[in-house]
Amino acid sequence: MEEFHALDRPLLLWRDSTALDPLLELPPALHPDADDNVVPRPCVLDPEPVTDYPYTDAPEELRERLFAHDEPFVEEEEEGWSMWDLLIVPGCKVDGFPSWTHDPDWPTCERCGGGTEHLVTLTGWEGDRNWIPREEWAVNGYAGGIEPAASQGPEARANRGPLDVSFGDNGGFYVFTCTACPGMPLDFRSDCH
Repeated sequence: MEEFHALDRPLLLWRDSTALDPLLELPPALHPDADDNVVPRPCVLDPEPVTDYPYTDAPEELRERLFAHDEPFVEEEEEGWSMWDLLIVPGCKVDGFPSWTHDPDWPTCERCGGGTEHLVTLTGWEGDRNWIPREEWAVNGYAGGIEPAASQGPEARANRGPLDVSFGDNGGFYVFTCTACPGMPLDFRSDCH
């Protein structure tokens, strides 16, 4: 895991939705010490509810079966979809399971010693065509079938990284919270290739 500076730590604010002010017309100014490499490009948020399944976080017996299924796909991607492609929702998400780049590293709550729950994943990569409806492949730069990243056009590359940010070497930033403790304390993890 990487070392983080104080400015890299997430700040979680719980607010009462009935006490919120009207939406801002312009976003607030960035902190003067903000690193341009971790500031998302303005874009439209278009959340979509999907079911996220564990892969590396699955119970041991199920994980062994998933890995055994994937073994033929490690070298021959054209043969079909790996379980990683089918189970893990890639990209930025709320809830579900972290799409770890390395082995899972769930934090324990520093207050109660209990487990934490995944709250948010932020990544610079939103996945490939398997998370785009087929009828939208053409407008997103995919011709169909398995395409190496090098052969994808600019639309496909932009679709893979719409926020234009990178966490480390295209890794992820994961925020966890303890729902058992008052104030729901948070912790975070980060990993990269």
